[in-house]
Amino acid sequence: MFALRPLPERIGAAKLAKDRHKGCAHHLPWLYGYGMIEPLYWFWASLEWTHQAAATEGEVVAATSFAELAIAFQLLTGLTPMKEQSQDSPSMQQRVHYFNSASKRLAAVTGGQIAPGKWAPLPDVLRRLRFQHGPGVEGRVVLPLEYWNHFCMVWLRAHVEVPAEVGKQRTMKWRPNFDRPPPPLWRPGAPIGFAQARAWLQKRQLAATIDNPQGTGQDPKGKAHGQINVHQPAAPIHLRLRGKQTVVLPPVAFPVPKPRAAARPVKPNPDELTNEESELVHGLAGAAKNQMLKLIWHNREAVQNFKHFIVQGHLANTNGQLCCRDCERKGKWDEWKFFAKIAKCKRNLGGESLVRANMAEKAAVHNRTAAADGKHIVELHPEQDRFRCTVCDRLQPQSVKHYLFLGSACRPAARR
Repeated sequence: MFALRPLPERIGAAKLAKDRHKGCAHHLPWLYGYGMIEPLYWFWASLEWTHQAAATEGEVVAATSFAELAIAFQLLTGLTPMKEQSQDSPSMQQRVHYFNSASKRLAAVTGGQIAPGKWAPLPDVLRRLRFQHGPGVEGRVVLPLEYWNHFCMVWLRAHVEVPAEVGKQRTMKWRPNFDRPPPPLWRPGAPIGFAQARAWLQKRQLAATIDNPQGTGQDPKGKAHGQINVHQPAAPIHLRLRGKQTVVLPPVAFPVPKPRAAARPVKPNPDELTNEESELVHGLAGAAKNQMLKLIWHNREAVQNFKHFIVQGHLANTNGQLCCRDCERKGKWDEWKFFAKIAKCKRNLGGESLVRANMAEKAAVHNRTAAADGKHIVELHPEQDRFRCTVCDRLQPQSVKHYLFLGSACRPAARR
């Protein structure tokens, strides 16, 4: 009786770079996801084989294609033979290529054959199904009855859904339709063999039913349906930290929002817009409406914060998609963070230097809360690049440290 060799204790590339070649017995690279090794080994080890199977009157089939094996693998394990990075559903051609490569790599890892027959380069089984031919294995597999019936239904749907051209075979660029398949037999730790795995699953389900009797007619204390069951709160979670310290985390009643979501500014409500702002939003929907609300929210305090008052130029994602009303600086939506929050508008320079313009902006922002905080209410010196307090008439003597002057307390009595 054919049986697979056991898996080695370690699977992966050799530790030393000089040993990473085919001649080294410890060099067993695996490029198909380590979560695929156990189900793939279980599938090949559990398959039952026969030399040939009857096809039509007087004809037999003596090979199994990798396309059939890939469909059987997905039915029995519940896993799609595809790359972990793939997000879209792969075509049948991609699944066959992945399953074929992973199976041959498994044979190299075990150091022997994974099927009793040899590899068949071009078996005739797919041509009988009127599909493009592909590689396979000599011999026919025997599946459990319910999985064999669904296996046949997948190929029957393929005949109906995949278009066929006269004189040509159907290509493998189609996606199999698994409509309400039976539950898979494989689970992590399942024994080898379809019958053994089925009995193992039944024992697990029976044990789970005994431990959790909520789905049955009675609970462990013998209470029947219709009585009120009081569920005690779950035990607190113990988080083990370094130094053998135990911290008890109380159960959280409501989900805590993420800091990024909590700090996100709230867009204006369309019902609270002015008439001019409502005209800008009128007729817009979806992303265009959200962008316009974001632009309106920014423009409300743009001039006060010395930022660009942004108006839309055009809809193309190029320079000029956004434009400042005052300094005519142009940008695009991809540069919104810099264009709206970092860059400063030069509308109020009035022939002054950029240093004095920045100082004037700093003074205006500081004076908003200076009186309530007991700080200096400052203004720019008419001739020097310095701050002067309008309350205590103090002038910052060092222009290099004049920003420290804004944080100090104002003491008019001390100046007198």
